[in-house]
Amino acid sequence: MLQVLIVDDEPTHIWGLIRHIPWDKLGFADPLTAKSGEDALSILQAHFIDVLITDISMPGMNGIELAAFAKSLYQNIQILIISGYNEFEFAQEAIEIGVQGYMLKPLKLAEIKHRLTSFRQTLENIRQINEQTFQFQSMMSDSLHLLKESFISELLEDEPLEVDTLFSWCRLLHLPEQNVEIQLVIASLDGYATIGQDPNRRLMLSSALMQSVKVSLQDKSHVLVSKLKPDEVVAIMVNPEVDEKSSLEKQMRFVQNFMKNTHQAAVTICISREGNNWNEVQQLFRESRYTITDARQSGTGLIVYVGTEERKIYEDFQQRENLLPSLLVLADRDDSDQLVEAVRQVFKELNIQAQSFAYIQSISIGLLGDLSRKPWHDTEAIIYQSKLAWHRLLKCTTVEELEEVVLEYIETTFSLARKERT
Repeated sequence: MLQVLIVDDEPTHIWGLIRHIPWDKLGFADPLTAKSGEDALSILQAHFIDVLITDISMPGMNGIELAAFAKSLYQNIQILIISGYNEFEFAQEAIEIGVQGYMLKPLKLAEIKHRLTSFRQTLENIRQINEQTFQFQSMMSDSLHLLKESFISELLEDEPLEVDTLFSWCRLLHLPEQNVEIQLVIASLDGYATIGQDPNRRLMLSSALMQSVKVSLQDKSHVLVSKLKPDEVVAIMVNPEVDEKSSLEKQMRFVQNFMKNTHQAAVTICISREGNNWNEVQQLFRESRYTITDARQSGTGLIVYVGTEERKIYEDFQQRENLLPSLLVLADRDDSDQLVEAVRQVFKELNIQAQSFAYIQSISIGLLGDLSRKPWHDTEAIIYQSKLAWHRLLKCTTVEELEEVVLEYIETTFSLARKERT
């Protein structure tokens, strides 16, 4: 029920209102009372008051001053001022501070009942409007969350977004279209695949990870957060301020500590390098994912960064990933001449790029490993040649020696395979 506060320095006026107004029938609880403005201040601060009925003329704080204070506490409070003076300046002051009613003594009970009924209806209307506004905001918030997730999903697709599409997304989400600085945060649950098949446990961990990342970054100005997989959440920070970047690791520690203490789960988090346009998001994401995978070889529950060295490691990995399949296609065609020529070209390009010996050696070993697993290489002679080539690769000290071993292996094994087939 609604709560009324009656303030008057004449107790008989207060008790007259209490006795003669059917408060319960009008939708109000028994009124609270005060004999001065100062006493009323304490009550206003201690209780939520819906309606204030106050005399205008009291020792100390008068009714106008009390009404102004009440309005500062409760925006929607309904105020009825009672006055023994029919003076324009009092009524004008009351209107200026937002008082809803101004009555002259002697009071008429019917008019007070009418005022109270009107106040109750106004407050109910305000409550309904607030509830509907909250529901609308919740719907918009949910819709905005889905839009942000869709935008992130499109950013991470293999093909970069068309400029018009990208700018349309930015306008829809009120994000800058150009001159942007991008930084990614990826939070990934460690050992998610080994936690068992309990759906409640998996759902709880997935939801907790998403919510903890959201909460930790809620003070950032422009952040997009999305759950890409049940065990992985990505956040894209747009034009982060210096203090936002400096506090990022502390906020990610919060995520890790929350997941560890509340759910006994470890989380590895990667903070990307900074990108300078929207179309870098995909590259930043891939670098960060690879860095997490690499970091897990050392342990779990880590916070890692993609710096210059990590970026170079990822680029080397990506080059190997793109390079070897194209060579294996030639091997599948049983075209040793083209394969030899392609391998020579690869070594030439690696020399031009000034790649390290260790890197070129790892590519050589990887290529031999993939070739040796071909079904038509499953003969005793070819298995022997594979083992011999691996040992030779490990003993090489120059790139030229590596190239010689690889080319010789291809020519020898292809020749042996042809003999086996005939």
